[in-house]
Amino acid sequence: MFENREHAGELLGVKIKLELKNINPDVVVGITRGGVVVGKEVAKTLRLPLDIIVIKKLGVPGNPELAIGAIGPGNSTYLDKRLLRMLRITRDELMPIVVEKENARFDQELLYRQGKKPFSVKGKIVILVDDGIATGATVLCAKKYFTSKMAKGVILAVPVISEEVFRQLEGDFLAVIALRIEREFNAVGQYYKEFRQVTDKEVVAILESNKVNK
Repeated sequence: MFENREHAGELLGVKIKLELKNINPDVVVGITRGGVVVGKEVAKTLRLPLDIIVIKKLGVPGNPELAIGAIGPGNSTYLDKRLLRMLRITRDELMPIVVEKENARFDQELLYRQGKKPFSVKGKIVILVDDGIATGATVLCAKKYFTSKMAKGVILAVPVISEEVFRQLEGDFLAVIALRIEREFNAVGQYYKEFRQVTDKEVVAILESNKVNK
């Protein structure tokens, strides 16, 4: 069990350094909000710039906790088509949720960036960091965005991940690096002694304290 996100990030940074002997990444990108705290420590260990990506999960109509996909910058969208078919969710039912989440995502990104442009990932290798992965929807959406921006490759790095999802994602990234791969996975927070809500103010402060090269 990790003490907190900072502790997990320190350990993750060390493991990445050991495993990426023949790959030279260019930037660490933390998924807001929890992934930014973990990413801060990873970036510090690897001596890389830190940036963020704001992704919003798309929940099932009437059951928002069940993710059917995610939406990110540049209209990048990942949808779990199998789940959509199984639940018989139509485009008309889905679109209001997409619009609502994109509006919230856009406002949040404006708040976080404070007018600063995102790191240019064209031709670069990105280390994508989150505090844990249960379904994979968020990171697949982020990967789709980085691909659209012509990133050279994306490495996924997390403190903890579901074993099932780990196997599903292995072919989607240059590498998937995790400290813990769990067969019985219920919630990310169960692997942290302290798992408080990260505030918008903290994300802004972390970005301001880390120089991002354009």
